[in-house]
Amino acid sequence: MERLNYNNVIMKEYVKHHYVPKFYLKNFTNNNVFSFFNVETMEYKEKINYESQCFIKNFYGNDAELEKVIALKETKWSVVVNKLINLEPINSSDKELLKEFAVYQYVRTNAFRKAMNIREKIILDQYLINNGVSNDDEKAFFYYLFNKFKVDNERDPYNEKVNISIIDKFDLLKELSNKDILIKRYDTKSQLITSDVPVIMYNPANNSDIGLNGKKSIIILPLSRNMCMYILNKNIYSRNKDKEYIYSQSENDVCRINLFECCVAEKFIYGTNRDLTEIFKNNVKKRNEYKSQTICDKSNRETKVFLNYLNDDYCFGL
Repeated sequence: MERLNYNNVIMKEYVKHHYVPKFYLKNFTNNNVFSFFNVETMEYKEKINYESQCFIKNFYGNDAELEKVIALKETKWSVVVNKLINLEPINSSDKELLKEFAVYQYVRTNAFRKAMNIREKIILDQYLINNGVSNDDEKAFFYYLFNKFKVDNERDPYNEKVNISIIDKFDLLKELSNKDILIKRYDTKSQLITSDVPVIMYNPANNSDIGLNGKKSIIILPLSRNMCMYILNKNIYSRNKDKEYIYSQSENDVCRINLFECCVAEKFIYGTNRDLTEIFKNNVKKRNEYKSQTICDKSNRETKVFLNYLNDDYCFGL
């Protein structure tokens, strides 16, 4: 749709802002449709057009400024992802784009926006304690202001601009400088699924090695129904140190990745599997355990807000 602005300059009207890009979702379709399972309502639907999912009206702002920036980046990311899908060789620039895609995808979701607001509540709680605010009426006033700000912030697309700015502010891409890319193509009976929070932050060792640059931390991102990208330190996970692509027949890998997608999903999991419902039901206990982790749990409270680490000892044959 096009419209004229007051200066009679033709502008393209961006309305549906996807927080998971269409080029990515399409890789999990069959003839441009897939199924979804709503993890909150337990609703299952088939033959859903992928373009109708994972968007919020004007999520990046009414001026479409950030949407245009993201769209340009998505064009570059989609080219590299298609290279992977077609098993074409990738160069160092391609690898940097893949890392950029993973980091941006992690912070641009609606779930991350909500997590940021949760973190602000933690900060406010600590501020009141540090400043000796103990009177109930005084605390109620602070919480009133916070809740009003949170609601306004959730409605305000500027909130998403702040989230995206975290990437530059904390130089998150630099934190991945010691990591490399490994692509696994799965020849398995089971297929990979994805979700509305597709990026999985994982540490098979423990929950104390935190951060994108944690020595043993791994970023896992399913790229299609039979392909997954791992961003990892190959000096530690050295079994495939000199390889970019490997084939695998590991049903366990696929089941574990699907489990993780069920855990981190905000509302929806996606796939062409007719057994999406069964996949979720098999993993609902683990999801409930994961979601019940308290954000204020000792020193790891921000880990659970930002990184969604899942304690496990499974190493995906890496």
